[in-house]
Amino acid sequence: MNAFADSVKRRLLLVLVLQVLPSFSIGVNFERNVNNIDAKTKIPIKPLIIPCLLNDVVRLSAPVINKYDQYYLSKPNGDVIKLKLQAPKKLNSTRTYDLISVTFLENSFAIVKQKNSHRAYNADEFDQKFRNLDSNEFLVGPLLEEDFGNWVLSTYTRDLDDEWIELFQVITMEITSFVTLEPAKPRLNVGNTFNLSFPYPFPDIKSCEIVAPRSTYDRFYKRNSTNFNKCGFTIPNITKEDEGIWKIIGVGRIIYEGEVLLEVNKGLGRNPTVVKKKKSLKKQ
Repeated sequence: MNAFADSVKRRLLLVLVLQVLPSFSIGVNFERNVNNIDAKTKIPIKPLIIPCLLNDVVRLSAPVINKYDQYYLSKPNGDVIKLKLQAPKKLNSTRTYDLISVTFLENSFAIVKQKNSHRAYNADEFDQKFRNLDSNEFLVGPLLEEDFGNWVLSTYTRDLDDEWIELFQVITMEITSFVTLEPAKPRLNVGNTFNLSFPYPFPDIKSCEIVAPRSTYDRFYKRNSTNFNKCGFTIPNITKEDEGIWKIIGVGRIIYEGEVLLEVNKGLGRNPTVVKKKKSLKKQ
């Protein structure tokens, strides 16, 4: 009977969370803390992959269960931050709450979470977004290289047996820096060799990829040994079908990406000049 009463109370609390009083925002309020909660049950929430740029600010929304929730954010380097978040007291009129999902789990409690629970902004918009945060939202940023990778948002609550439950969500920040390529405006003749690379080396590059135009997606190419540390590629014997957008994508501390438009003239490229020696004929 007590368990049933607790269940009813928690459901009523959830309704109150969604219907009572005007909303207020707490902004980015957190403290560094080592999480020492031992949760016997861990429940994954659908992971997020967030494409963003260096210096972007990302708005994130934490799931709401009840007023006893505790929130922790783990950074890619292992640091743990305790977030001072609360259940919003009223739905924000600027949010699309018709997209909210409510999921019932074991022990009869509910999770309320926006499906559109994240968004990346330019750093210039930081002040405005800070003022408009709901009390279960927080900002991450401006993003730096060390923010690339997997973050984990953990929400801790107690079940009907007063045991800790952890709901965790992996949030992958895919930070991209767009760079110019070298050459910036390639224009070649049919038969020429096309060399393409980043303008300079980037630290800790682990992989390099070249993306050809659709018309020639299976084109033969090889890594350029001269510009190997700049993700250099060599495409021999250019044809008219090779004309179009070429991209290079390098993965290091973050993702580096650049693209160029290759123009190909119809005329043949210049071949090396061959000078033949004439045999001297002497009268016998």
